[in-house]
Amino acid sequence: MLLINMLSYASNKDELIKPILECIFNYLNSNDKCFNQCFSYCIQKSMQIMNNQRFGLAQKFVNMSFKYMMCFSDSKEISNKFKDCHLPLDKYTIKWVRSFRNKEINKKLDTIKNAWANIDEDLYNTIQNFAKEQLSNNIQYTISFSNSAQNKTCTLPAERLSAEFIIWHQEKINELHNILEKSKSDFERLGIKQI
Repeated sequence: MLLINMLSYASNKDELIKPILECIFNYLNSNDKCFNQCFSYCIQKSMQIMNNQRFGLAQKFVNMSFKYMMCFSDSKEISNKFKDCHLPLDKYTIKWVRSFRNKEINKKLDTIKNAWANIDEDLYNTIQNFAKEQLSNNIQYTISFSNSAQNKTCTLPAERLSAEFIIWHQEKINELHNILEKSKSDFERLGIKQI
Protein backbone atom coordinates (compact mmCIF):
# COMPACT_ATOMS: atom_id res chain seq x y z
CA MET A 1 0.00 0.00 0.00
CA LEU A 2 2.82 2.41 0.87
CA LEU A 3 4.49 1.65 -2.46
CA ILE A 4 1.24 2.38 -4.32
CA ASN A 5 0.94 5.72 -2.50
CA MET A 6 4.54 6.55 -3.33
CA LEU A 7 4.09 5.67 -6.98
CA SER A 8 0.99 7.85 -7.19
CA TYR A 9 3.02 10.96 -6.42
CA ALA A 10 6.39 9.91 -7.84
CA SER A 11 5.76 11.96 -10.97
CA ASN A 12 5.12 14.98 -8.74
CA LYS A 13 8.26 14.55 -6.62
CA ASP A 14 9.61 17.96 -7.62
CA GLU A 15 6.29 19.47 -6.56
CA LEU A 16 6.60 17.61 -3.27
CA ILE A 17 10.24 18.21 -2.51
CA LYS A 18 10.78 21.79 -3.68
CA PRO A 19 8.23 23.68 -1.54
CA ILE A 20 9.01 21.61 1.54
CA LEU A 21 12.75 22.05 1.25
CA GLU A 22 12.28 25.76 0.52
CA CYS A 23 10.17 26.13 3.66
CA ILE A 24 12.69 24.21 5.78
CA PHE A 25 15.60 26.14 4.26
CA ASN A 26 13.87 29.47 4.93
CA TYR A 27 13.08 28.42 8.50
CA LEU A 28 16.66 27.32 9.16
CA ASN A 29 18.11 30.52 7.68
CA SER A 30 15.79 33.01 9.35
CA ASN A 31 15.82 34.57 12.79
CA ASP A 32 12.24 33.50 13.30
CA LYS A 33 11.34 30.79 15.75
CA CYS A 34 8.40 29.66 13.68
CA PHE A 35 8.97 25.89 13.64
CA ASN A 36 5.29 25.05 14.14
CA GLN A 37 4.26 27.25 11.22
CA CYS A 38 6.86 25.67 8.94
CA PHE A 39 5.98 22.15 10.12
CA SER A 40 2.24 22.72 9.54
CA TYR A 41 2.85 24.09 6.05
CA CYS A 42 5.09 21.14 5.14
CA ILE A 43 2.55 18.62 6.45
CA GLN A 44 -0.28 20.26 4.52
CA LYS A 45 1.81 20.41 1.34
CA SER A 46 2.91 16.78 1.72
CA MET A 47 -0.64 15.54 2.17
CA GLN A 48 -1.87 17.63 -0.75
CA ILE A 49 0.79 16.41 -3.15
CA MET A 50 0.64 12.77 -2.02
CA ASN A 51 -3.09 12.82 -2.75
CA ASN A 52 -3.98 11.28 0.56
CA GLN A 53 -5.02 12.31 4.00
CA ARG A 54 -2.62 10.04 5.87
CA PHE A 55 -1.02 12.31 8.39
CA GLY A 56 1.37 9.53 9.41
CA LEU A 57 3.09 9.37 6.04
CA ALA A 58 3.35 13.14 5.87
CA GLN A 59 4.84 13.46 9.37
CA LYS A 60 7.50 10.89 8.55
CA PHE A 61 8.50 12.67 5.33
CA VAL A 62 8.63 16.09 6.97
CA ASN A 63 10.34 14.98 10.18
CA MET A 64 12.95 13.00 8.26
CA SER A 65 13.58 16.03 6.05
CA PHE A 66 14.47 18.00 9.19
CA LYS A 67 16.60 15.09 10.43
CA TYR A 68 18.58 14.94 7.19
CA MET A 69 19.12 18.72 7.26
CA MET A 70 20.47 18.31 10.79
CA CYS A 71 23.10 15.90 9.44
CA PHE A 72 24.89 18.58 7.42
CA SER A 73 28.17 19.61 9.00
CA ASP A 74 27.23 23.29 9.16
CA SER A 75 24.02 22.56 11.06
CA LYS A 76 25.95 23.11 14.31
CA GLU A 77 25.86 26.81 13.53
CA ILE A 78 22.05 26.74 13.68
CA SER A 79 21.55 23.95 16.22
CA ASN A 80 19.01 26.05 18.12
CA LYS A 81 16.69 25.79 15.09
CA PHE A 82 16.36 22.02 15.64
CA LYS A 83 15.35 22.25 19.31
CA ASP A 84 11.63 22.32 18.57
CA CYS A 85 11.74 19.62 15.89
CA HIS A 86 9.59 16.58 16.50
CA LEU A 87 10.42 12.94 17.08
CA PRO A 88 9.96 11.22 13.71
CA LEU A 89 7.49 8.41 14.36
CA ASP A 90 8.11 4.96 12.96
CA LYS A 91 7.95 1.45 14.40
CA TYR A 92 11.17 1.95 16.40
CA THR A 93 10.35 5.28 18.01
CA ILE A 94 6.79 4.11 18.69
CA LYS A 95 8.22 1.02 20.41
CA TRP A 96 10.26 3.35 22.62
CA VAL A 97 7.16 5.44 23.42
CA ARG A 98 5.23 2.25 24.24
CA SER A 99 7.95 1.23 26.72
CA PHE A 100 6.68 3.90 29.12
CA ARG A 101 3.39 1.98 29.35
CA ASN A 102 1.18 5.04 29.02
CA LYS A 103 -2.25 3.39 28.95
CA GLU A 104 -3.96 6.12 26.94
CA ILE A 105 -1.33 6.17 24.20
CA ASN A 106 -0.81 2.41 24.03
CA LYS A 107 -4.56 1.74 23.89
CA LYS A 108 -4.91 4.07 20.89
CA LEU A 109 -1.84 2.63 19.18
CA ASP A 110 -3.23 -0.89 19.63
CA THR A 111 -6.14 0.02 17.36
CA ILE A 112 -3.98 1.21 14.44
CA LYS A 113 -2.29 -1.15 12.01
CA ASN A 114 1.13 0.21 10.97
CA ALA A 115 0.64 2.96 13.52
CA TRP A 116 3.31 5.36 12.31
CA ALA A 117 1.88 5.47 8.77
CA ASN A 118 -1.76 5.65 9.84
CA ILE A 119 -1.57 7.82 12.93
CA ASP A 120 -3.91 10.80 13.07
CA GLU A 121 -2.87 14.30 14.03
CA ASP A 122 -4.40 14.19 17.52
CA LEU A 123 -2.56 11.03 18.58
CA TYR A 124 0.60 12.32 16.90
CA ASN A 125 0.44 15.51 18.99
CA THR A 126 -0.26 13.49 22.15
CA ILE A 127 2.83 11.36 21.49
CA GLN A 128 4.98 14.41 20.69
CA ASN A 129 3.95 16.11 23.93
CA PHE A 130 4.54 12.89 25.88
CA ALA A 131 8.00 12.39 24.33
CA LYS A 132 8.93 16.01 24.99
CA GLU A 133 7.86 15.67 28.62
CA GLN A 134 9.75 12.39 29.09
CA LEU A 135 12.93 13.69 27.48
CA SER A 136 12.87 16.80 29.67
CA ASN A 137 13.32 14.49 32.68
CA ASN A 138 16.88 13.43 31.78
CA ILE A 139 15.82 9.95 30.69
CA GLN A 140 18.42 7.24 31.20
CA TYR A 141 18.61 4.91 28.21
CA THR A 142 20.56 1.68 27.95
CA ILE A 143 22.72 1.24 24.91
CA SER A 144 23.42 -2.45 24.45
CA PHE A 145 25.90 -4.21 22.28
CA SER A 146 26.30 -7.82 21.26
CA ASN A 147 27.71 -8.69 24.67
CA SER A 148 25.50 -7.63 27.58
CA ALA A 149 28.63 -6.87 29.64
CA GLN A 150 29.25 -3.99 27.25
CA ASN A 151 25.96 -2.21 27.98
CA LYS A 152 26.21 1.51 28.64
CA THR A 153 23.70 3.94 30.02
CA CYS A 154 23.37 7.42 28.60
CA THR A 155 21.12 10.38 29.21
CA LEU A 156 19.00 11.02 26.16
CA PRO A 157 19.13 14.57 24.77
CA ALA A 158 16.13 16.70 25.72
CA GLU A 159 15.54 17.60 22.06
CA ARG A 160 13.29 15.04 20.39
CA LEU A 161 15.08 15.00 17.05
CA SER A 162 18.50 14.57 18.67
CA ALA A 163 17.18 11.78 20.89
CA GLU A 164 15.76 10.01 17.84
CA PHE A 165 19.26 9.29 16.52
CA ILE A 166 19.99 7.18 19.61
CA ILE A 167 16.53 5.70 20.11
CA TRP A 168 16.08 4.56 16.51
CA HIS A 169 19.44 2.80 16.31
CA GLN A 170 19.08 1.06 19.65
CA GLU A 171 15.52 -0.11 18.99
CA LYS A 172 16.71 -1.45 15.61
CA ILE A 173 19.57 -3.28 17.35
CA ASN A 174 17.10 -4.70 19.88
CA GLU A 175 14.89 -5.99 17.06
CA LEU A 176 17.82 -7.62 15.27
CA HIS A 177 19.06 -9.16 18.53
CA ASN A 178 15.62 -10.70 19.12
CA ILE A 179 15.57 -12.10 15.58
CA LEU A 180 19.02 -13.63 16.06
CA GLU A 181 18.04 -15.14 19.41
CA LYS A 182 14.90 -16.64 17.89
CA SER A 183 16.92 -18.05 15.00
CA LYS A 184 19.42 -19.52 17.44
CA SER A 185 16.56 -21.19 19.35
CA ASP A 186 15.03 -22.48 16.10
CA PHE A 187 18.38 -23.94 15.00
CA GLU A 188 18.91 -25.61 18.37
CA ARG A 189 15.38 -27.04 18.29
CA LEU A 190 16.11 -28.46 14.84
CA GLY A 191 19.38 -29.99 16.06
CA ILE A 192 21.58 -27.62 14.07
CA LYS A 193 24.74 -26.89 16.00
CA GLN A 194 26.46 -23.56 16.01
CA ILE A 195 29.18 -23.13 13.45
